Order: sequence, then C-alpha cells, then structure tokens
Amino acid sequence: MKRQEKRFFKRGNAVLDTMIIVLILVSLALVMIVIYKAYSEMNTNLQEQDALGEKTKATLSNVNTNFPIIMDNVFIFALFLVWVFGIIASFMIDSHPIFFVITLVLLVVLCFIGVYISNAYQTIALDENLIDTIDMFPKINFILSNLLVVILIFGFTIAVSLFAKNRFI
Repeated sequence: MKRQEKRFFKRGNAVLDTMIIVLILVSLALVMIVIYKAYSEMNTNLQEQDALGEKTKATLSNVNTNFPIIMDNVFIFALFLVWVFGIIASFMIDSHPIFFVITLVLLVVLCFIGVYISNAYQTIALDENLIDTIDMFPKINFILSNLLVVILIFGFTIAVSLFAKNRFI
C-alpha cells in the first residue's frame, strides 16, 4: 500500500504547475503595484513635513523613484526563475506520455481562465486611481496584458519537459 501512495504523488501535472505559477505572478504584480501606490502617497505626505531633514526627504524621494524600476525587474527575474524551476521540476517527474493529450486539453481550459485573469487585470489597470501607478511598471503591465501568451509558453514548455524526456533520454 505504501508503494502505491508514493507512486501516486510522483505524477506531474503541467497544467497545475502553470496555474500556480500564473497565480503567484499575478499576485506578486498586484502586491507590488499596491505597495508602490501606498508608498508614493505616503512619500508625498512625508515630503511636506518640516520635521524631516533634507537628507531624509532625498532618501525617501530616491526610493520612490527607484522602486518601480527595481520591482519591474524583480518581477521579470521571478517570472524567468519560476519558469526555469517549473521546467526542471517537471523534467524530474516520471510520467507516461499518454497523459500529454489530457494535459493539452487542460491547458486549453487554463488558457480560458488566463483570459479572465488578464481581463480582470485590465479592469484594474484602467481604474483612474491606479492608471498612473501601473504606467510606472511597463514590464509587469506587458506581461499581465499578454497573459494568454505567457500561459501558452509556460504550459507548453513545462508539458514538453514533463513528457518528452521519456522519448529522448
């Protein structure tokens, strides 16, 4: 019985991996945008305070200026890193190639879900309170606006690494 349990948990699921990656990245992007919005408003209020020194105000202003650039690049780095780890993890899992067809069908379902997530992001991005903030993150905006393409690339490469290794190795 114990052997069957171990075998059950060794199965890979490219669609689930891709969905988790997408949800983590969308959450990360929205958290970064909201944090920057809050920090930017706080920085505006702190710049008006006479109690703070000029050096402190300059530091706060510098952080406010550099935050979107750094976090935009952190997001791209996280996107690439999670993608590579997903491919490596899928490559190490034993799976039968017959499930590739099922994975492709589930990937189509995931694409529909991705379209809804991308549309929800577009609704948030067009909000007049956040539109200026989101414009400060061009890379995040591009990735989340083209989420369907990202899902297709992630899902296909993870599925290929999950099932093609039996063919070539």
